[in-house]
Amino acid sequence: MDLLRRLIRFAFCLLMLTVSVACTSHAVELDEERAAELAWQALQPNTSSRNRAAWQIALIEQVSGTDTTEQFNGEAAAGGCVPGPAVPANQEINPQATYWHVQFQPLPATPLSPEGEMMSATAPPRIPEPFLYRADLLLEAESGKVVARRLYCVIY
Repeated sequence: MDLLRRLIRFAFCLLMLTVSVACTSHAVELDEERAAELAWQALQPNTSSRNRAAWQIALIEQVSGTDTTEQFNGEAAAGGCVPGPAVPANQEINPQATYWHVQFQPLPATPLSPEGEMMSATAPPRIPEPFLYRADLLLEAESGKVVARRLYCVIY
C-alpha cells in the first residue's frame, strides 16, 4: 500500500512538472499597448521632435507575414532622409509569422499660439515633425522585436 501511494505521488508530481513546463514554454503575444510602446521606442531616435506627444497612431493591427511582405520591401528610409542614427536594414519577413503593424503620423502643423498670446496672421505654423510624414513599423507578435520599418520623408 505504501509503495502504491509513492507511485501515485510520483506520477502526480511528474504530471504536474510536465504541465508546468508546457505552460511556461509557450510564448505570450504582446498586447496592442505594448506593441505601440515598443514601436515608439524604435522610431523615437529618428524623429526630429523626439516627443511622443507630437505623434499619433494612425493604425495598429496584427497581420500575417504574407500580408505585409510587399509593403516592407526595399529600404527602410529611402534616400537616408531621416534625422538621427542610421536606420537598420529591414529583415526578412516570415510569411507564416504574425506581426504587429504600427503606423505613426505626426500631428498636423498647428498655428495655435500659447494660451494668452495673440496670434500673428503672418507667424509660421509650428511644425512638430518637419522631415517625416509617416512611419510604419513591423514587430514580431511574440517578442516585440522590430523586423522592418518604412519611414516616409517630406520632400522639400
